Amino acid sequence: MARKRARRYRSRREAEREHPLLHQDNLVPLENFADLLGDYEFPKLEYVRCQLIDAGGKCHKLHGWGWIAQLKNESEGYIGHDCAEEHFGGDPRFAAVFTAAAERVDKEITIGLLEAALRPLIDDPSMPDRLNDVKRRWRQLYDRAANLPGQLTEPLRKELSARRKQASLDVVINVIQVETEIDENKRERKIVTRHPTRWGVLSGLQALDIRPLGKIGLRLDDAGAAIRQAVISGDQSKDTLSKWLADLQYIERADQALKQHEANLLAFCRPDNLKLLWLLFSGRFEQLSAIRVALEIISRKRVMDDEVATTREAWAQEIKAANGGSEFNTAH
Repeated sequence: MARKRARRYRSRREAEREHPLLHQDNLVPLENFADLLGDYEFPKLEYVRCQLIDAGGKCHKLHGWGWIAQLKNESEGYIGHDCAEEHFGGDPRFAAVFTAAAERVDKEITIGLLEAALRPLIDDPSMPDRLNDVKRRWRQLYDRAANLPGQLTEPLRKELSARRKQASLDVVINVIQVETEIDENKRERKIVTRHPTRWGVLSGLQALDIRPLGKIGLRLDDAGAAIRQAVISGDQSKDTLSKWLADLQYIERADQALKQHEANLLAFCRPDNLKLLWLLFSGRFEQLSAIRVALEIISRKRVMDDEVATTREAWAQEIKAANGGSEFNTAH
């Protein structure tokens, strides 16, 4: 009769039900070892004694993590992981045989776990529709995100890229305070001080990098291939099963990743965030160019030069009013 694939057992009842020749009374002499049939991780209340016997006698160590060993007479016994590696590893007559058996059991258990995780995904009839929905959202988001950098000026793209890399998101202005000082000769002297003030914090800059979105698209293509190809036939390799499982599980993770990208794009395109862009520059031309970008993203239409200039004056007045009428300049 063909040997059953090795598996992992979580309770003694489960292990002994499937292995009727497995008894705590059996002894496992090193020289009678034949094979490993599985492993186990038992709760503390179900710990067992190691049944290994070497030249020094019976191990008898209480443990919950170990191997189910088969002897040459086909009886079976419990041996602890640490005990087996210590005793077999220290005896060159049996080390290679045990190592080969342990590697095979580990591989079979891993394949069994992969198949168990993969089966409900393969059998889920809604999986293709879920993938199509995620891919549709991805395409819409990718088109919007890919279009965004092209709406920015070159100086603005460079400035925002640098700030994203440096995690420098504070937008700081210098509020100018002018005080009059009268000396002993009653002469007036103007004292000008500049107070750095955080006016806002840039948000959503991650939306300007579409490379992560590109990677999501590739992973979704892999998920589509897995839906078409994945099958549990009993002869699939561990690597193949692992890839199929990762590809199908990614559909759910892609949904969460897209939500984050959508949130970043929404945050960047908020009017209050776009109103900060012009304050990243000291030159009037760059400021006006940044204001034009903000207005066109907000309105989704071209704006005229006079509207840009009027907007700059209005936004500057807002800042002055919030600072008691004081003048200001950018701290770029």
